[in-house]
Amino acid sequence: MDDRASNSIPRYQHVPVVGCRDRSETYLTLAFEVALIGLGQQRMMPVGLYAQEKACKQEDRLIARLQEIELDNSLVAVLRRQAIILLEGGPSSGLGIGIHPESIPMHTFARFLFLSLLNYYPDLAYEVGLRAMRLPLLEEGDGDGGLPGGSSGAGSPAASRPPRWFTLGHIESQQCALSSTMLSAAKGMELLYVTCRVFWGL
Repeated sequence: MDDRASNSIPRYQHVPVVGCRDRSETYLTLAFEVALIGLGQQRMMPVGLYAQEKACKQEDRLIARLQEIELDNSLVAVLRRQAIILLEGGPSSGLGIGIHPESIPMHTFARFLFLSLLNYYPDLAYEVGLRAMRLPLLEEGDGDGGLPGGSSGAGSPAASRPPRWFTLGHIESQQCALSSTMLSAAKGMELLYVTCRVFWGL
């Protein structure tokens, strides 16, 4: 009986912030929001295989911890607010309109946001997913006629070349996972729409 009761208790619980006027603000919502802010920041891809692999693993670990948290109305409100801020953000946002070609892509983080927002704010979820699909480094490399990290011309200085992305295969797989998730969700929504029309005779 005690084991069952302990298993039913959520691992993460809301604890009100002492002295805070906003009752919806708890230590859990604050920690959740800080994690979203950190993951959504535009940051440059580090140089070297070890540093790049470490950056990818740390992102995966943090997102995995966020996925352990059961979403409620307060946390969904934090998700929505941060997603809008990231989309409308300036150069500090990884989901802003303009990003540096060497910044770390947002595919993994955007997939988490997409799945978390889909049942509550589908339009916002798709806006986040579509914005994150870009991969400017490859687009710039294709435009220059060269590969990322390769020489873009005989007269180009070595310092102007972007660092080699050792984790490019992982990044492209995350991009594919995001696109596949979005397409699957869109197909499901289309079937639901058709079913509703048939049911109501529209």
